[in-house]
Amino acid sequence: MTAVHYPKAANTWLFDINQLGQWWAASAPGASLVRGFLLVNGAYTTVAFPDAQVTYALAINDNGDVVGSDGSGRVSNGFLWQNGTLTTINHPNSRYKTVLTGSEQRGRYRR
Repeated sequence: MTAVHYPKAANTWLFDINQLGQWWAASAPGASLVRGFLLVNGAYTTVAFPDAQVTYALAINDNGDVVGSDGSGRVSNGFLWQNGTLTTINHPNSRYKTVLTGSEQRGRYRR
């Protein structure tokens, strides 16, 4: 067992690990603020969607593609983080919320 605690965060949640040992997680550096992060070989990469109060990164595949949700207030958007670029992915009929929870190796996403 390995303990993971994001530096200076009040809380740390681990959500997924891929076959390469890359961890995907979230931390709470302060009250009502949550940021996602990638942990590879002891190095942290923070992923925070611009202007979002929370960023939950929920799954990572072996290609390093990450999916999750971000939001502020009642509205949540699904996102893909790929090669350092964040892209919003929302269901076309969703009014308030899209949460992506899985990513296959072939680039298809579960919601």
